[in-house]
Amino acid sequence: LVFGGAVGFHKLTDFASTRITNAPMAVALGAFGAAIALFAIGLHRHAALARKWTVVKGKIRTSGLDRFRARAEDDGSRGQIMFRANISYTYRYENMDYTGLVASMNGQVSSTSDWGVQRYVKKYPEGAVVDVYVNPQNPTESVLNPRATAAWFLWVAVAVMWALAYFVATKG
Repeated sequence: LVFGGAVGFHKLTDFASTRITNAPMAVALGAFGAAIALFAIGLHRHAALARKWTVVKGKIRTSGLDRFRARAEDDGSRGQIMFRANISYTYRYENMDYTGLVASMNGQVSSTSDWGVQRYVKKYPEGAVVDVYVNPQNPTESVLNPRATAAWFLWVAVAVMWALAYFVATKG
């Protein structure tokens, strides 16, 4: 697959070189945009499947912020202080108890802003009863919010890559 992709990329670049002055850069930007688009499509597809999972009631067990320091910089200075949501919940599916850690399809995101993470964590206060989407094929897989709201960021990245490819191809 990698070899075929490299050969195909080279052939595509050769073909584009007859029409575009800066073909390698335009083709590379277009290919990066296509790769990001595949990730976005996969995220949307997984979220669409999760919205069809069985919904059961669950209870928020822990809801808070993890505070940690990012990796040290190359110059030896200490890394930034980062924040991440720490949400766990319990649910019962087919007479078995489970614990889940995935609140959103967007994944576990770290931020330098505790304000944004605290705002997110407040949606899931400890002890709250919540809807839990459970994968009936694998009940250990669950999520509280099956929407991929952060996928817009991927689509913006795709648009930027393709716009840059167009700009490079037309303006050189």
